[in-house]
Amino acid sequence: MTERRATAPGRDDAGLSGGARSGAAAPAFPRRLLEVLDRVSTGMAYLGGAFLLLTSFYITADVLGRKFVGVSSAATDEIGGYALAIGGLWALAFCLTTGAHVRIDVLLPHFSPRLREGG
Repeated sequence: MTERRATAPGRDDAGLSGGARSGAAAPAFPRRLLEVLDRVSTGMAYLGGAFLLLTSFYITADVLGRKFVGVSSAATDEIGGYALAIGGLWALAFCLTTGAHVRIDVLLPHFSPRLREGG
C-alpha cells in the first residue's frame, strides 16, 4: 500500500490547481513542462552560441576594416557587450538545466551523499 500525502483543497498532488487528482497522472504536467523548458534552454544555448560566433566575425571584420580600409563601425563595442551578455545568460540557462556548471570539488567529498546530490 502506498502512502498519499494530504493536499490542500482544490490542488492536485503536483501543487497545481485543477487537473487530474490521481497519483499516477499528477506528475505528467510538470514532466511535460520540464521537457518543454529543456528544449527552450537548448535552443537558447544554440542561439546564444551562434550570436557570439556571429559577433566575433563582426568584430574581426571591423578590426580588419579599420586596419586596411580605414572604415570602422562605432557600434562594435556595444554590440559585443550585448552579445556577451545575451549569449552568456542563455548559455547559463542551458547549464542550469543540464547540470553542466563548473564546480570546485574541494569540499564536496566531505558532505553527506544527500547534500552532494542537492536534495
